[in-house]
Amino acid sequence: MTKLVQTEQQDGVAIVTLHNGPVNILSRNLRVALIERIAECAADTSVRAIVLRGAGTVFSSGLDLGELESKAEQPDLAALCSAVEDCTKPVVAALSGLVLGGAAELALAAHARVADKTVRIGFPSFAMGLLPSAGATQRLPRLIGAEHSLMLIRAGHPFPIDAEGVADLVDRTEPEASVEAAITEARRLADHPDQMQRGRDRVDGFADPAAFQAAVSKLRHQMQGRYAPTEAKLIDCVEASMLLPFEAGLAFEQAAAEDCRQSAYSRGLRHAHQAQRRASNFPERLQADPRKIESVGIIGGGVSATGIAALAVLKQHKVVLFERTEEAAAEALSRIKATLRALGAGDRLDDLLGHLTTTVDLRQMSGADMLIEAVAENPTTKAQVFAALDQVARDDAILVSNSALLSIDEIAAATKRPAQVIGMHFHAPVQMTTLAEVIPGAANTAETIVTAADFAAGLGRVVVRCGTGGGTLGEPMLMTLRDAAIFQLQQGISPYDIDRALIDFGLPNGVFKAIDRLGLDVVVKRMHLLHGIKPQSGAIDDLLQRMIAAGYSGQRDGKGFYRWDDHMAAHPDPDIGAVLGRDLNRIRPGGADLAQIQLNCLAALANQGAKLLRSDAALRPSDIDAVMVLGHGFPRYQGGPMKAADMAGLFHILQELRRCTDALPALYAPEPGIAALVRNGEDFDALNRLGRNRRTIPE
Repeated sequence: MTKLVQTEQQDGVAIVTLHNGPVNILSRNLRVALIERIAECAADTSVRAIVLRGAGTVFSSGLDLGELESKAEQPDLAALCSAVEDCTKPVVAALSGLVLGGAAELALAAHARVADKTVRIGFPSFAMGLLPSAGATQRLPRLIGAEHSLMLIRAGHPFPIDAEGVADLVDRTEPEASVEAAITEARRLADHPDQMQRGRDRVDGFADPAAFQAAVSKLRHQMQGRYAPTEAKLIDCVEASMLLPFEAGLAFEQAAAEDCRQSAYSRGLRHAHQAQRRASNFPERLQADPRKIESVGIIGGGVSATGIAALAVLKQHKVVLFERTEEAAAEALSRIKATLRALGAGDRLDDLLGHLTTTVDLRQMSGADMLIEAVAENPTTKAQVFAALDQVARDDAILVSNSALLSIDEIAAATKRPAQVIGMHFHAPVQMTTLAEVIPGAANTAETIVTAADFAAGLGRVVVRCGTGGGTLGEPMLMTLRDAAIFQLQQGISPYDIDRALIDFGLPNGVFKAIDRLGLDVVVKRMHLLHGIKPQSGAIDDLLQRMIAAGYSGQRDGKGFYRWDDHMAAHPDPDIGAVLGRDLNRIRPGGADLAQIQLNCLAALANQGAKLLRSDAALRPSDIDAVMVLGHGFPRYQGGPMKAADMAGLFHILQELRRCTDALPALYAPEPGIAALVRNGEDFDALNRLGRNRRTIPE
């Protein structure tokens, strides 16, 4: 344990260095060692002051996320911060690199802070619904006031130390290493003990009480009508820093932090975070190493193709983009420029464009390591493209289809290299969606799969393995959600009540409004093209076809399930029963049990997810969750459909499936694995383990 904290002394100043891995995690053992070392230094008459620093280039990234999953072991972070703040000798934090979460709280507990220009400070765990628990909501407002404290904590990402409102956190900022400056500051405070101030005693941030309360009230007003329980707790805690004595404020914060940690809201957010980190664990990584991709050819000039091109250029890959005409190539270049600006290229735009060439000659793709097709979802067109690419590509080049719907094996059949043809769908627009799904074909080698995965990850994508053989994981889940909504429509529930229930759950457009926005004809086309999976009820296809024939095609034509005004706002159609057909004339607007609607849809989604696990289309439940959250607007705080089913209780999910099985067995007949998990007292999360501990869905 002593190795976690190392001490050297320079002329009466003890330099205490945190040594705990590359980012100096504030583990329990490190906390114990640091508290002991602070006490030893306080008792040592040869020590006049203390400097805290992190080994390497990072002060500390705070607590490990795993420790945040349960109540902290003692001594907790609050105890460490109190030991630092209560020390009778000056403690100065020498900050460098990352200062995140608990590390920021530790720095705030010091009597002074000296930073170098590399410092980035923030509270990323707030994005997981977690509130600081070691005094940040009490010490921070005392230093920089309410407005900047709320900004820094709730942002969920780190800020450079010289950012507006953040610079006042530190007493000095140095261009380079901060340790020498921290030693100087520590000696100064030792020489002038009357100038040593504890964070609890600072009042700089309270200098303008009216502005302080105005900032609190403004954010509270902005949060009205939004489901943001952690932000509500944060506002209350920051307000309490001015209203309550410090110790009472600390107790208030700790109670609020524990409420947040135990909440379903935070459990969902933490699961979504972990799901993204877990997704990169492909079994093929144990079988092969990835090849390095330096040059990329892209076929197509639409939104998807130009988005991929922009990402590749941003990472300084050599990119050649093919379009059929010079005019189309020029339009594609304009889209790439716009996307690069949206991705923050700034004044680097011209330099980045130096990595890009557009062409109307497919032969210019011949030198590329990887060729990516991103043309329309038409099987004939894609087969023609791949046959042509097979003629011009290098023998070792990997050929990629961006298809979200079609069979990879059927696409690969147009070539003589099926082992090197793989699906990789980049969800668009790339500046808003960070998801890419790798869709292997039956003949793919492990090297092809991991090379595609690493290439997408290198472009800043969260990469999920999709074993459908064609079509993304999200498409069958969306189809199932629509099937469940149509089933409830047939039970006489208004589409507007169904949408209201799902919007309350967190889906931004529900089902029927989402269908209208996409276009009824587009939904039908995608259902018919999707490889391997069809609607589990013919009702949705029949209904949409009938509506299209009657002129109800969705938002672009002003009417679908909703009436759309000139401002593209949706309004319920009072004649919806007649529009949907005589078999649906029992629709009762209003009065529906919204919780029951949510449970029914969630049960159907969980059942479909279990089927994807059974077929090995999905490696683990959390992969389905990552796809739905990142790619399809499923509310992050629900964790994804599989996590939401766990939080609702798989027993209740199973009961709802059984209730509806006779009416629509294709959709609701329970996948056997759900009943097996319930019998074992487990849930889907038991199937999220990695490596040798990985489990498949039980029989």
